[in-house]
Amino acid sequence: MGLLRISAQTHPMQTAKAIAGMIHNHNHAEIQAIGRPAVHQAIKAIAQATAHLKEQGIYVGFSAKYIAMDTDGNAKEGFRFFIDPLKKQ
Repeated sequence: MGLLRISAQTHPMQTAKAIAGMIHNHNHAEIQAIGRPAVHQAIKAIAQATAHLKEQGIYVGFSAKYIAMDTDGNAKEGFRFFIDPLKKQ
């Protein structure tokens, strides 16, 4: 299982399909977005994947971890999102 890296140009629906596929195949998905536009695209993709999976009876939740990077003197911030199915009670 890999890490999906999201950019500002990433299409949310394609990412949502990838997230759903990872949940079906691995019961876990991780995505990383660095920069404000990429984080925005990631949130849209998570929302679309959540709705798609809910239609299939799979409920998911996610958590986020803040990331701060310094590349070549440029400070960059972003998030890593962890998406997992919720346990049935």
